[in-house]
Formats: sequence, structure tokens, C-alpha cells
Amino acid sequence: MKTEGIVIFHLSGIGSRSEHVRPFLYLGNANFQKIWKKGDSSFTGTSLIKYDGKRVIVTGEVDEYDILVIETIEEAVLTDLNLINNKSIIITEE
Repeated sequence: MKTEGIVIFHLSGIGSRSEHVRPFLYLGNANFQKIWKKGDSSFTGTSLIKYDGKRVIVTGEVDEYDILVIETIEEAVLTDLNLINNKSIIITEE
């Protein structure tokens, strides 16, 4: 699967013992996908920090935990995060 979006680090698992900041791929229309890069820390997503706030093109597959496991990632175009921050976006977990 190949898709494009903006990498955003955001709080996940709010109120739980596993509450932490993790990377998401913002796909537009308030749609977010949890992401993880193969070989990276599954808790912090350290290798994706350099893409925070940037538009990227990724290839990978969604696993059984509904996380997009990234095989390749490349920067597409820098984005203006103000466009995102001005829309009250709330991430909820089911």
C-alpha cells in the first residue's frame, strides 16, 4: 500500500498507563493513522521525528493492531502546520 500524509506526533492512550506521544499520519478530513517504521522503537517512533510536520509518501501495510507498518518513507513537500492547528482536531482511540 502506498499513501501520502503529514507525520504528526500526538498524545496517544490518554488516561491509560500506556499514555505516550506517538507518530500518526494525518490523511486529511480529520483522519489519522497510527504509524510505525520497521526496526524503530514501537513506543516512541524515534526514526520518524525528522518527518514531524512534513508531508511524506509511505509504503507499508496495516497490521492486526490497525497500525500502518512503514517499509519506506520519503519527504514529499513541506507543509504549513498552521492549517492543521487552526482546526480543532481531536484524536480519539476506540
